[in-house]
Amino acid sequence: MNNLKKTVGLFVGVTTLDIQYRIDGFPSPNTKHYADEWGTFVGGPATNAATVFSHLGGTSKLYTGVGNNPFTARIAEDFHNSKIQWEDIFHQQSTTPPIASIFTNRHNGDRTIVTYLPDKTTVDPGLLNLEFLEKVQIFMADGFFLDVAIPLAQKAREKNIPVVFDGGSWKPGLENLIRLTDIAIVSERFSSPNSAANQDVIASLHDWGCTKVAVTRGEKPIIVSEGNGRFELAVEPIHAVDTLAAGDFFHGAFCYDYLKTNDFAASLKQAAHIAGLSCQSFGTRGWLQQLANLEKIRK
Repeated sequence: MNNLKKTVGLFVGVTTLDIQYRIDGFPSPNTKHYADEWGTFVGGPATNAATVFSHLGGTSKLYTGVGNNPFTARIAEDFHNSKIQWEDIFHQQSTTPPIASIFTNRHNGDRTIVTYLPDKTTVDPGLLNLEFLEKVQIFMADGFFLDVAIPLAQKAREKNIPVVFDGGSWKPGLENLIRLTDIAIVSERFSSPNSAANQDVIASLHDWGCTKVAVTRGEKPIIVSEGNGRFELAVEPIHAVDTLAAGDFFHGAFCYDYLKTNDFAASLKQAAHIAGLSCQSFGTRGWLQQLANLEKIRK
């Protein structure tokens, strides 16, 4: 078992600014809705994964795009509060991270997100701090900023660092990252070009070289594929208040637990438990205080 003080994860992906409202349902045209709760949060798959990894006791390093804009200080404050070490791949250029509007259904916790893709960037791989990989024990990418994620994944692979892929939606060039991936954890909505012609996505990911694959399906059992076959892993039933970022937290929690146990199924189970905790209160940051004593409770 690893020393928790030396549990180091490297995360690459998008950072967003989320404006969230809790209302009766998705707004209909030409109407005005009043929220009974609202908040602004820093988000993004890799960012949220790094956040929960840090709150569980790990050391998180994050490569993301923030830029120089009115939201920079707000995002930097969030990273500071979660003790995330971060590198801005936009290098203080005048650019704005994606701003997302989220409508959360007060009756069941479902969320609807309206956003846009992050600005494209080209980063010289020579500018990346590859020396940090000497300390890293696990690497996770969410499929954004592939010009950063791919060279870092390549170096991680060369150093036998597990490469984890968080698959939400297909993006051009993603197959080049997946070919460097050991563990793919994707949502049930994820599909790839070569899984469209009667080939399921799990088979596609294995064909690209992933040795372990899991498909998350919300409250339904996780489909797990490794070794000689597939099986389903049940998740705990919960009363969901807010499902925003649950999948992101799942990935960060998985990375943390997998470093300790090296047990794919057990880490998926623990990640599902932590993701479930995140769904039981509104917003993506207040619930994190529950993680301080999680290891004591688990023991």
